[in-house]
Amino acid sequence: MVKYSEIIESSDVEAIRSLLNASYRIDGEILITSDGISIDGDCSLRTGMQLPQLPLIFKQVGGDFICSSNQLTSLQGAPQEITESFFCDNNQLTSLHGCPNEVGGYFYCYNNQLTSLQGCPQEVGGGFICSYNQLVSLEGCPKKIGGGFSCSNNQLISLQGGPKEMDGRFYCSNNDLTSLDGLPKSINVILSWHKDLPLLRLVGSNIFIHNNEAVRSIFNNYIGNPSRSSILSCQKELIQAGFEGNASW
Repeated sequence: MVKYSEIIESSDVEAIRSLLNASYRIDGEILITSDGISIDGDCSLRTGMQLPQLPLIFKQVGGDFICSSNQLTSLQGAPQEITESFFCDNNQLTSLHGCPNEVGGYFYCYNNQLTSLQGCPQEVGGGFICSYNQLVSLEGCPKKIGGGFSCSNNQLISLQGGPKEMDGRFYCSNNDLTSLDGLPKSINVILSWHKDLPLLRLVGSNIFIHNNEAVRSIFNNYIGNPSRSSILSCQKELIQAGFEGNASW
């Protein structure tokens, strides 16, 4: 097999194309230049290759770029611009350094070994899915998200550093949250109940609370009504029902 470094040194375009076709499924025109490969369409790394890193260096992809379900530990070589969605889920990534700077669609990095979101683009056009990792912080995640956001099934105790603007549901179930500080405003929230998690800031929001039907029922009474009187009434109901730990801001 011709290595990428050898290909660049020899400017062997045919060798690059051969390795590209062996490693990826391509749906679109291919442009090979000295600073990387551009695809006018979708590009998908073949699954089951058990690769620890991407075999070629990309510049731009005009569709989806998929490198899911391998053994990647690095995103070095990923395209810096993707018109549609970026899939790097189901690998062994501990970092997102090297990921695209621009993603027009969704960004999927769930089911890896991520401990940080540093290196992410500041904005993605679709949703951002980072569930089923080992995140202890949301610092570094995109600040503007054009769809939903999921950070469920991590090790978060806070939502600080999360997105500032988004359009969709916010999933944060199955973490170790002790505070909702950092939660964006005006969103639909799905979270897991904990006896000491302050919830009053969610009064009026469209929320779904796992693991406690009684608390969920109380909050359902106030959906669409975030007034001060609603907050005080909800607080009173929570305390009377024995959920004092949830009856604070």
